[in-house]
Amino acid sequence: MGLVARLVCARPGIILALSILFTLASIGVVTTRFNVINNTNDLLSDKSETKKSYNELLHDFGGDYRYVVLIKSSDPVKNRQAANEIGPYLESLKPRIATVLYKIDFSSIKQRLLFTRDKDELEKIAGDLESESNLQKEKERDAQKTAFDLNSILDEANRKFDDKYLRTPENWKDFNPFVARFVSILNKISAQAEGKADASETLKTSRSDNSLGDFDAGAMIARHEYISLPDGQTLLVMAYTGEGEKKSDTPFSSTTAKIRRHLKELAAKYPDVEMELTGEPALDADEAVSSGTDAAKASAITVACIVGLFFFSYRTFLRPAFAFLVLNMAVLWSLGFALICVGHFNVISIAMIPMVLGIGIDFGIQILGRYEEELARHGDVDQAITATLRHTGVAIITGGSTTAAAFFTLCFNDFVGLAELGIIAGFSMVFCIAANLVVLPAIFVLRDRHRGSERLLAQSSNSSWKFIRSWDRNMVRTPRLWLGLAAVISLISILSLPKLRFDYNLLHLNNPSADSVKTLNEMMAASSGDGAQVSTIYASVVAKNLDEARDLRKKLLALPVVARIDSPLDLVPENQDEKIPIIERIVAAATALNMKSPAGQAVDIPRARRDMGNLLSKAKTGLQQARNYVHLSNLAGQAVSAFSAMIPALERADAALDSAPVATIEQRFAPSSSGAFTRMQANLELLMIQKADRGLELSDLPPQLQKLYLASSGKILLQVYGKKDLWERGPDEEFTKSLLSVAPQATGTPIMNYYATELLRISYLWAAVWAFLAIVVLITLHFQSFKFLILTLTPLILAVLWRTGAMVWLGIDFNPANIVTLPLIIGIDVAFGVYIVDRYREDGKFNIFSGSTGKAIMMSALTSLFGFSSLLVSHFRGMYSIGQLMSLGIAIGLITAIFILPQILILLEPRVPEGSMKSAPLCSE
Repeated sequence: MGLVARLVCARPGIILALSILFTLASIGVVTTRFNVINNTNDLLSDKSETKKSYNELLHDFGGDYRYVVLIKSSDPVKNRQAANEIGPYLESLKPRIATVLYKIDFSSIKQRLLFTRDKDELEKIAGDLESESNLQKEKERDAQKTAFDLNSILDEANRKFDDKYLRTPENWKDFNPFVARFVSILNKISAQAEGKADASETLKTSRSDNSLGDFDAGAMIARHEYISLPDGQTLLVMAYTGEGEKKSDTPFSSTTAKIRRHLKELAAKYPDVEMELTGEPALDADEAVSSGTDAAKASAITVACIVGLFFFSYRTFLRPAFAFLVLNMAVLWSLGFALICVGHFNVISIAMIPMVLGIGIDFGIQILGRYEEELARHGDVDQAITATLRHTGVAIITGGSTTAAAFFTLCFNDFVGLAELGIIAGFSMVFCIAANLVVLPAIFVLRDRHRGSERLLAQSSNSSWKFIRSWDRNMVRTPRLWLGLAAVISLISILSLPKLRFDYNLLHLNNPSADSVKTLNEMMAASSGDGAQVSTIYASVVAKNLDEARDLRKKLLALPVVARIDSPLDLVPENQDEKIPIIERIVAAATALNMKSPAGQAVDIPRARRDMGNLLSKAKTGLQQARNYVHLSNLAGQAVSAFSAMIPALERADAALDSAPVATIEQRFAPSSSGAFTRMQANLELLMIQKADRGLELSDLPPQLQKLYLASSGKILLQVYGKKDLWERGPDEEFTKSLLSVAPQATGTPIMNYYATELLRISYLWAAVWAFLAIVVLITLHFQSFKFLILTLTPLILAVLWRTGAMVWLGIDFNPANIVTLPLIIGIDVAFGVYIVDRYREDGKFNIFSGSTGKAIMMSALTSLFGFSSLLVSHFRGMYSIGQLMSLGIAIGLITAIFILPQILILLEPRVPEGSMKSAPLCSE
């Protein structure tokens, strides 16, 4: 440091000029290359098995990174209309968007749709059709085919309600299935008569009950062509990402903004429909915006607080402004270095800006305080600079190196994001040390060399705070009491350690008020069933071929943690050959039946009203009679069940037919309407065109599903969802381990999160250990004394213990963001002890607050505290939690350094025996 002092004093102008050039070059790099990435997957090392599996998924299927548009209202029709506008817009965003799922085109499998049904269901449909066909042949009512309209259906029902027919036990084999069909038909008749027989009513009421009357192919397709949640009022539009953006905060920040603008425009057209955006790209974009905005805000607050502190401490802006100018130079150097060597920042490493502002100013404060103290002692600039660098400069190298070492230890792990933070922050500390030991002294030399001694002495009068000068005596009057109190707090903190928790949930790091987070929580609530939370993220399992995919699907569905699997296998079921003869029977029976409504013939509503009233009357009479014999006849018991099921539906249908004028009801049942009978006829026509020459194949899948689930290599993708919220650690761990036991190649967000967060936690714990060991080595090299090593480490160890205890008492958990404070706080807090012990060794006694050291330490702590407490304004919870723990740690570290360490030092000072002052002259003689 003596050589550095001579260089600074000899060439201050050259040093300052070079530093300015270096700063200008850094500004150029920052303005042209500044970039923040926020993709969690990019923060894992490519060497990890988890990342390798994910890279294979990216190669074959483009990954699982997707937007989700939540469309919600009480009107399913409007939901679908909105989806039909959102989907094409998302497709127009290619190549940023690769695949969009909003309305699946099932036309490619329409003629083989029956192969997707269960064998038992097909047998039931075939039996119903054959029964109807045989009944039609037997009765031969007229030359026309049976009309499939309201009057014909009621005619058939009246014939079946015939007393003679119902008294024959054999007829009940046909009548019981008819009851189920008829109730469903009655509900559809009621809806149509009430004017509700549109797509909305179909979506709400239709279901497949394995019968001709209820086999609604159109409704079945409708339920699957859109992705809906169990609440029945929410549709989802999925958009899988493609090529990322090159100049953006995240790979899809601009795309996210475009989608939100489009949704906002659509909101005016669909005022009653909620349309919100979520999904990993939206979450990451919101996180990047929040963290970037919060970092800028925190930096501004830090600067304002430091400027205010400097003005309070020095009563002038100029002297501290030099330290702050040098600090900003070092920050710019750090940014330029990071963008050249690393190429970008991530969501955590971007927080190094307020960190460096808060920590780096520490060095400038120490240099400024000691320089002014030495000016008062020597009255000469060169001597003051030399003394400052030889004493405080060496302490800064040690204290700053401990912080840098704490950061550099983060580099030795497989978590790329953590290693990047270590590189950037570690070199930032090196730049801050170099700038404050070379550039700042050069500025002082240029400014003060030609000033008179009176002005230099006046400048040095503020090197310490007057109000703390007496602390060297007053603070250490009862050292044993202070040390006893410290021991009690330490013991309580140790007992609290088992209660310390780690929150693995990455969603808890996000801004809870961000649109994407609120929408995701809403989606999670809407997807829950029976009070249980269902996962909104899924794992991806890749099978080599169809047989392996089917085998994996069976094994995965057998796991108790799996809720469902999205794959093409539902459309290409097994054992399709067994269904071919049944489907052939269905086609033959449907062709033979072929019921058609006479073209242009109006429905006779008055007649329908009479028939419906007659049916209701017969049902009520039949129910009453059957109840009289229910204990005597099994047939009576069947009648009670049948009539009880039909009467509510008959009452509703009877009231519905009378709910409007005849002309209105006729219009609602006209052959041109899209009512229940029109859909039934369409279903019958669909059954007639079914092909049974072969089963469904992967090549028959809709194009969107082929692109999503099938790779060109023949591999098949299975998307596996958990029964619980996989953002939470417990369910995620159980899900991941269960899945990997069946499919070791499984990957995706839940599995990536499981390994990444655990790797992060372990990496920081080891980083803290290595940081502590590096600090021990650096302090040992500095003091070359075991005694001074223990003295320096004591306040650090107490601070770490007390902060951990305070976390438990205040209910603060570690998380994947604030775990960074483990090694970081070690590097910052130990510097306080280094400065105090170094000055104690230099003076040979406890003389901290009467000189510049006490003021410099407190100002250093306050500036660091400003740098981190400013993060408490952050809406990004990850950054907030870093500020919370660092503020707590720095405050406690300052307390243990300036209140506890002095008690030990004063006990170590040699005591002068009483009367020794009187005998001193004799001894000297």
